[in-house]
Amino acid sequence: MRIHFIIATLLCGLTVAIVWWNGVKSKDFITPPNAEAILVAQRKARESLQIHDAIIPDEPTKAILVKATKLNLPDPKLEAAEIAPINTESVTDVGDLLSAPGLDSYASFAEKGTTHLIDLATLLETKGELQRALLVWERVVDMASTDDRQYDTAIKAIQRLTPMVPNWNIDSTSTVVIMLDAGCDRDTAKILRPILEEAASILTASSSGILKVEAKIHERPSPAKDSAKLPIAIWFSGVAVNSGQSTTVSIPSVYADPAQMRSSLLFSLYKLIREDIDAKTTFTPPRDASSGQDPTALFPVAITRLAWQEFATNLNIVKP
Repeated sequence: MRIHFIIATLLCGLTVAIVWWNGVKSKDFITPPNAEAILVAQRKARESLQIHDAIIPDEPTKAILVKATKLNLPDPKLEAAEIAPINTESVTDVGDLLSAPGLDSYASFAEKGTTHLIDLATLLETKGELQRALLVWERVVDMASTDDRQYDTAIKAIQRLTPMVPNWNIDSTSTVVIMLDAGCDRDTAKILRPILEEAASILTASSSGILKVEAKIHERPSPAKDSAKLPIAIWFSGVAVNSGQSTTVSIPSVYADPAQMRSSLLFSLYKLIREDIDAKTTFTPPRDASSGQDPTALFPVAITRLAWQEFATNLNIVKP
């Protein structure tokens, strides 16, 4: 028995339509991804492509020199018009452009003042020296005394340039491992564990390949039925037994929604890192986050790559 070609064509078209509909009916092609989703996608892409295995630099502590290779349309929110005009007469030294810069490059330039750093960063950016420009903008954030307008300008510049340069460290064997610790009872641990692991992934991705943050929960027995639930204790520590440790903060263990626990946890982690940088380094501490704010977008910009490295190094100092 033969099927008429018109009927066969309609059946083929219907089959394709059904398969296509099943594949896309649950997809959202309109809503843009949030910052956290982008960070996670970038991390998974790097892992799937095995970039760290294919491209291992001779000097992992040095940056990769890059110049702009294609036209990048500016984000209106990060428009360069907010950058102060360049005073070309004041910028006489742009550093050694022939060698790879170190993570602490341009630290000595901070003594020339914030305005000079902004002029230098802007000049380097116009020359296509994106990695160096990003380093100078970071010095505005972590080593200079800035007013609100200067700080906002630097943060927006870091947001603009970060996606245009590779991760500082692309060798997974040279990452600095730190622990994200939490203490709570067994019942709370079941809810906290995926949130803590997500937070560790966010911090790892925010450090430009410098850190690997591992989540660890220290479980306590569940309280008696009539007893109040103890709060969750959160702190950072190094890998070794006698290594350094940050201060400890507490957040409630009872929330109406896990999203509230997540928000409280991320806010507390940002506060912990900020206070540790302020207490144990000579850097200008990151600006405080607004109460209740999700600081996911702040981790990769307000905390500079040099500050991440110093934070992790201090935690891994082994006490005698």
